[in-house]
Amino acid sequence: MDHFEEEYDDIIALNAEMTAVVLSSGLVEPEALTRCHREIEKLRMSGEKPPILLKYLLEQGFIEDQQYGALDKATERAVRERESSQFNLPGYKVINRIGGGGLGTVVLARQLSMKRVVAVKVLHDKWVKDAELRSRFLLEARVMGRLSHQNLIQVYDVGREDSTYYFSMEYIDGSTLEKVMEDEGPLPLSKALDITIQVARALDYIATFEIVHRDIKPANIMMTNTGVAKLGDFGFLFSKHEARLNKDGYVVGTPDYISPEQASGHKVDFRSDLYSLGVCLYQMISGILPYEGTVSTVMKQHVVGDLPERIPDGGQEVPVEIYSIIIKLMVKDPDERYSDITELIEDLDYFRSAEVMKKDRRNRDRALDIKDFRVDNEMKDLKQESRLLQLQLKRFLYLIIGLLVAMVLETFFFLFMYG
Repeated sequence: MDHFEEEYDDIIALNAEMTAVVLSSGLVEPEALTRCHREIEKLRMSGEKPPILLKYLLEQGFIEDQQYGALDKATERAVRERESSQFNLPGYKVINRIGGGGLGTVVLARQLSMKRVVAVKVLHDKWVKDAELRSRFLLEARVMGRLSHQNLIQVYDVGREDSTYYFSMEYIDGSTLEKVMEDEGPLPLSKALDITIQVARALDYIATFEIVHRDIKPANIMMTNTGVAKLGDFGFLFSKHEARLNKDGYVVGTPDYISPEQASGHKVDFRSDLYSLGVCLYQMISGILPYEGTVSTVMKQHVVGDLPERIPDGGQEVPVEIYSIIIKLMVKDPDERYSDITELIEDLDYFRSAEVMKKDRRNRDRALDIKDFRVDNEMKDLKQESRLLQLQLKRFLYLIIGLLVAMVLETFFFLFMYG
């Protein structure tokens, strides 16, 4: 089955879910829905990619934008419930689907023996018979299960039930870095540096085991609600201890973040992950990726393209000191990158501390400005009160003088008349 047929099957399954949701809503008459399905089928038969049912209904005027949003959410909920009900995992009670990737689906579940909520990654059914992908899935579970670091997602257990392969791991109550950037746009410099330092520490740790992640990207970095970054999804990992899965010329990774040597199918080490981390840091600060275009164009740019601009078109300016670090991470030749992750962490920590101090100084200056403003206002109030007091004293003196003059005049008048 080729890629288009797989995609088509996914669209057919999704449209079936949408059909049930639309029918139960009563927003579209069954006869109209049947006509839409016929038109979608005609498009497929003509060789075109079949449209998503809800988008088609919206374009044809059968539903409005607000209705589309409600039906889309209802469909997502139905899909999660259906997928959750498909899993029979001994020792776990599946709650709902929370994510997925190329190799598997991730569900939220309760581990009954430990009475804790966990995330469980389940290998896609279509990959169960693929020996290599199945081996990679189990390798990810085995390797992550041996690792323990505050900036890595912890794996608890790995299991199999009939043809279902799965492993449970720490559930992160937060969102991916990718989602954070979608919601917030370019991140404050101190926050971007803090996240980069945390991921760098995780990379420094796994490098001691001679493991290369090979898929460092915001979607694989989870952010807890307390700001802790945790690296996960080791589905593409390279380990010298698993030689049977390390094939020369075999390209894996995500095009937008892939290192030159990785894109070229060459051997990689921790410096490949540092390159991808540099791309992430650039994106966090500037708000855009260093290279854009088709997959082949982006891959070529990573291999032979110019280094990213400090002030990219449509992006936010990267501070010159941090730009120098990014360039040292993203230089094409691995030998010219950081040879020691500790050195990178020290550089990042230095500039993060400087940024925090600068922020504290700005806050202190602002506090002083507010204090000065208050003092100025208080001085103005005192001066105003002083002027009022002086005016009142003058009036009182004038009154006293007036009374004295009146008394003197009255005395002279009395002496003149009766003296």
